[in-house]
Amino acid sequence: MRQFFRLLSHTRAPASEKPFRDELLSIEGLEERALALAASFTINPSRWRRARNIFPRFDDNARVLRDAYLTLADDVRTGQVVTAAAEWLLDNFHLVTSEIRNIHQHLPGTYYRQLPTLASREQAGHPRIYAMAVELVRHSDSRIDRQQLAMFVNS
Repeated sequence: MRQFFRLLSHTRAPASEKPFRDELLSIEGLEERALALAASFTINPSRWRRARNIFPRFDDNARVLRDAYLTLADDVRTGQVVTAAAEWLLDNFHLVTSEIRNIHQHLPGTYYRQLPTLASREQAGHPRIYAMAVELVRHSDSRIDRQQLAMFVNS
């Protein structure tokens, strides 16, 4: 398990990218946050403006997950105790890798670059849907259900 924490301590998001964690909001708080976001978003009117490429960060996250899986699997082989979260990753890593493949297959960069991008300084170049997804993940502790997602997008 110590190897896993060493691995995580050496993998950091670039300084310009904040972690996807923030204050945990209730469903009402998420609705208010979504309304505030909608009021603050300004779409870049330029048809020539391309969306920022999210795949380097995505691929880096996929690499970290794969490395964590390999480290945890090695811990289990050597008889070390692993946490419940580690057991979940070990049991479900095949699902994670399947989703990673699906994203690469069904969300090609050419499609992603066609999405409407934001013009505001902090989010300039990011697709509107990406900024919405980041906010939802940040304020929900990455626990998202269908009702919550529908409410957030509709707000």
